[in-house]
Amino acid sequence: MTLPERFPRDDPREWLNRAHSNLARAKLWAPSVYLEDLCFDAQQAAEKAVSDDEGEEHDESDKTTTLRLVGTVPPEAWNRIGFKILTKMKSGIDLLAGIDLSVTVDRGMAAEMLRELGLAVNDLGQKDRLRVRRDDE
Repeated sequence: MTLPERFPRDDPREWLNRAHSNLARAKLWAPSVYLEDLCFDAQQAAEKAVSDDEGEEHDESDKTTTLRLVGTVPPEAWNRIGFKILTKMKSGIDLLAGIDLSVTVDRGMAAEMLRELGLAVNDLGQKDRLRVRRDDE
């Protein structure tokens, strides 16, 4: 694995490099890693990716929608939730994990992600416990 070219801290390309680094760390799940730490790294990647520079964020609300995964899951399925569902939701921004999972995604990606999440819920045998829906429907 090669590291990207480093740029000065105030260069937007370095900020994007940091976003890629946070996303790479967020994808490194192991049984000893807390899911909230992975979510934090995913959130940091998303925040940096939508910023030109530290602190200058763009309003992307007209280009995104929020997906939610709501229900209860028995403890024996928690680890599989991380592999089957959180990995799919990490591609969006504003991922919230807990009792209520939600992610903001581009409207063009929403239908495919809904389908993939529905399949993941079925694969986990949790279709009677979990619902996948869009917030804006």
